[in-house]
Amino acid sequence: MTSCVQHVLILAFIAQQAPVPSAPAPSAVAIEKASVAKNADGQRPRPVLVLAVAPEFTERAGKQHVSGNVEVSTLVDRNGIPQNVMVVHGLGLGLDEKAVEAVRQYRFKPALSKEGVPVPMTVHLTVSFQLN
Repeated sequence: MTSCVQHVLILAFIAQQAPVPSAPAPSAVAIEKASVAKNADGQRPRPVLVLAVAPEFTERAGKQHVSGNVEVSTLVDRNGIPQNVMVVHGLGLGLDEKAVEAVRQYRFKPALSKEGVPVPMTVHLTVSFQLN
């Protein structure tokens, strides 16, 4: 973007749908002490976001003053790496692709089985694009 200041808020709809703090700049943000979220049954910890990368805002979207959310679904593998990132609900103007690029760089503490072994799990995320 040329003169637009971009604030990106990334909401992770994992477990309690708690928001992740917004990135202070379009670089990676580490969340140091991620707590383990539980499933509804309280027994199987879900993936916890520990590193978020702010997506880039496209010039086309900025010129048209488009803001909003891109919803994605991804499989977080046993190593906490997103696989098969897919847009569930997009905004267009290149923002969907930018959201997918950013989510591919996210890192998670993986889900755990009842025995405490890392297992893959699908999560749904919302990447928010806001212009000021």
